[in-house]
Amino acid sequence: MATNTSGNIGYRTNAYVKGRMLQRGQYLLVTERFGQSAPIPKHASKTRTFRRVNALLRATAPLAEAVVPAGQQLSVTDVTCTMEQYGAWVPLSDVVLDTNEDPILNEAADACGEQAAETIEVVRIAVLTGGTNVFYVGTATTRATVNGSLAGSNGRDVFRKVYRSFKTNKAREISKIIKATAMVATQPVAPAYFAMGHTDLLADLAGATGFVQIENYSD
Repeated sequence: MATNTSGNIGYRTNAYVKGRMLQRGQYLLVTERFGQSAPIPKHASKTRTFRRVNALLRATAPLAEAVVPAGQQLSVTDVTCTMEQYGAWVPLSDVVLDTNEDPILNEAADACGEQAAETIEVVRIAVLTGGTNVFYVGTATTRATVNGSLAGSNGRDVFRKVYRSFKTNKAREISKIIKATAMVATQPVAPAYFAMGHTDLLADLAGATGFVQIENYSD
């Protein structure tokens, strides 16, 4: 069978062509729902600073009558970020658009849209995993030396340490309470933290002590 090409996009000659293109596999984006959007107006700086007023020290000393207590100065913490641009493009000639039997322009637009979303996801994950507040399974001390599994009681113990650290640093739960119902095998779930992980971790997580399968939740 001969195949004619225009650039690097081929079009078929001696075969029946189905008018509908095959769908591409797409990743499920998960970081988008947890991010905070903070757009910068046009003609402004590429750098943006987020500021947090720090908590005051506890006033544990009793007040003395007719004595004004010493004041406490407010302190702030600044977190600065710099905008970056990411992009790509697909070269398409008028010959391709005029002679190819597939809707190449529409497919290219869809592919670019998927690429943009996945690029943002990968960049965000790289920033999130670049933090220094890390907990390891087993005897590992770096990401490169991780030698343990989340299965069994190891996973439960690690998650307990993470949870304790979150509580110590005043992190707030962001999930809703799922109340127990009259449905079979449902369990009440308290407010908790969301955890994101690679799909390769599914088997280990399912084998962790205390893990509840999704079919046992009430909602």
